[in-house]
Amino acid sequence: MFITQPFRSLMAAVSAIMLFAAATPAQQAATQQAANATLTADEAAIRASAETYEKDFAAGNAKALADAYLSDGELVDPNGRTIKGREAIEKEFTDIFHHLAGATVKVKIDSIKFLSPDVAIETGSAQVSSKSAPSPAPVKYTAVHVKRDCAWKLANLNEDSSPADAQSRLEPLAYLVGNWHADLGAGKTYKLECKWLPGGTFLSRTFQVLEGDKVLTSGTQIIGFDSMIGQVCSWTFDSTGGFGHEIWEAYGNGWRIQASSVLADGGSGLATNILSKGGPDGFTWQSTERSLNDQLLPDTALVRVVRDGK
Repeated sequence: MFITQPFRSLMAAVSAIMLFAAATPAQQAATQQAANATLTADEAAIRASAETYEKDFAAGNAKALADAYLSDGELVDPNGRTIKGREAIEKEFTDIFHHLAGATVKVKIDSIKFLSPDVAIETGSAQVSSKSAPSPAPVKYTAVHVKRDCAWKLANLNEDSSPADAQSRLEPLAYLVGNWHADLGAGKTYKLECKWLPGGTFLSRTFQVLEGDKVLTSGTQIIGFDSMIGQVCSWTFDSTGGFGHEIWEAYGNGWRIQASSVLADGGSGLATNILSKGGPDGFTWQSTERSLNDQLLPDTALVRVVRDGK
């Protein structure tokens, strides 16, 4: 008679219960002690895997990190994007290390719960640090571990994204809050005011370019986290009727900003703007790789922007 695997598992479980019930108190205690020892060893193995993860991340070993997953394991990033399979996960880590060379990660385990002897749920948080980029806030995660061939593997790692995360993504730009000015030369000055909008999930920057007391141009820029593409972005509107969109990427001790704009007359422009932090009361700004209607333009001069009163 053919017996399905679920029925076999059920019968095995029932048999184990019956044997346990029939055993003497001393035998029951010994059996429970052995089970507890196995559980403790499995939890220790899962905790050790977190330490191995930290070491492999610091070494930039994308293959070792991917090997911690089942062959069809899944990684869900904070933006809800699912990366499935070891090969795709390895590529994801390779891309991360390409942009964040020398990055490290610190894992903090909050809990490990066993749903069965071969399945465990781990919750905690992880924070990535890099010398080449501001450190983001810790990301909460939930990991599903499965025991295969006496080894624990990740079936799914889900990094949590919450509304508060948008705020933490902008925290590295908090030093821009305040009033600033710069001397542009030829009698022109630049004035900038930056402040948090209500809720703390967007920054607003209003700017003016003046010649003496005359305002030559002005505008507003809103900076926020675009969860659709997983990047800090900004949207700029100027007094001439032009508007632009920028993507911000951590770069050195500041930001590299890929900008595209539409002019009031329908023309288009592209530029790579470099913002470098120079202490709490200053930063430099330069626009490079510029083009207007597909015609290349020279880089602008490096401008030092200083906090008012400094």
